[in-house]
Amino acid sequence: DVVLMDVHMPVLDGLKATERLARDLPGVRVIGLSMYEGDEIGAAMRRVGAAGYLSKDCSAVQLASMIRNVAAAARA
Repeated sequence: DVVLMDVHMPVLDGLKATERLARDLPGVRVIGLSMYEGDEIGAAMRRVGAAGYLSKDCSAVQLASMIRNVAAAARA
């Protein structure tokens, strides 16, 4: 399974939610999404267990490619 996780959410932000998913459901892969393009956010998402990170203004082709790559890596 692949989850598209918004980094900035009310109540439980994407970093904490990703950390919980990585801990409780290690087979689930997370791709972080944010309206910000900063490397710090992507690095923070990867530190808590995300398999990838994209800006929300990425193209549909980029998003589909990331989903396919993350899913394929999970199966390998």
